Amino acid sequence: MIEKEMRDIISELRKLYEKRKELNVCYIEGEEKGEIAAVDGGSSILWSNGIKNIGVLRYGFVIYDDYKIKDYFVENKVVLTENIDPLRIEYEMEMVKKASEKCDFILYDGALVTPHKEIKEKIQDLESSVVGISKKTQVSFLEAGIPDTMVIKNPGKWYYKVDIDLKKYEWLLIGDVYIAKLHEQGRNFRIDVVNGGEEVFPKLAYFSKNPLCFGYPYPLLEAHRLVCMDDKKEAFKNVLRKIMFENGMEKEYFDGIISGDKITGDFHTYIDKIV
Repeated sequence: MIEKEMRDIISELRKLYEKRKELNVCYIEGEEKGEIAAVDGGSSILWSNGIKNIGVLRYGFVIYDDYKIKDYFVENKVVLTENIDPLRIEYEMEMVKKASEKCDFILYDGALVTPHKEIKEKIQDLESSVVGISKKTQVSFLEAGIPDTMVIKNPGKWYYKVDIDLKKYEWLLIGDVYIAKLHEQGRNFRIDVVNGGEEVFPKLAYFSKNPLCFGYPYPLLEAHRLVCMDDKKEAFKNVLRKIMFENGMEKEYFDGIISGDKITGDFHTYIDKIV
């Protein structure tokens, strides 16, 4: 029974993929050196009671001239919040603004979308070009049911401006939306562009040649390394534990400590250990 259901599903999925559109892309001719900044942010929850979270944000930017680091900035902030993600995005956008004071071409890790008018206006009012590179996308403007990054299969380096069905998303989008392949051996990415257009792609292609990540602008990899929390979380937790103990909150600390991305005091955590 299960095998038949799976065969039917795969048959339906295959028909969906067979309908992929043939789209005319613009090929990237040449490359452009120069300065480029990359902005990223990271966050981690250190403690939670299920409603209130103590988390740490780490955000910053790195500026490259050619393939050499010219400047960088990084900052940490501890917060008490119910939802840390909007705060991380807010501080990342502040880093975009700060980086734009030093560089006229800014890379941002993620799609350039926000429901907040004030954030959108801040980014649109910058004189620098701001380019968002999304490592994953669930957008399916080009073919319903298939991510846009999987629809176009052209070889070489190219970009395609998405101008289909975007009216209903205008309240979220900050700039123009493209699908692009920045290196022959790379994968397709969703790329959002503010204060720029087709002229951004030769520079993106130039910075997407590093063998560590063909097709993905290398400065963003360095920015991610700068703000990544994986190797820093335990140090922040040690400081938090010390301060909570000093304030007589030993029991609360152990009830809410985060272990394996789960709250130790949560009964799901207990069940997971015995099944």
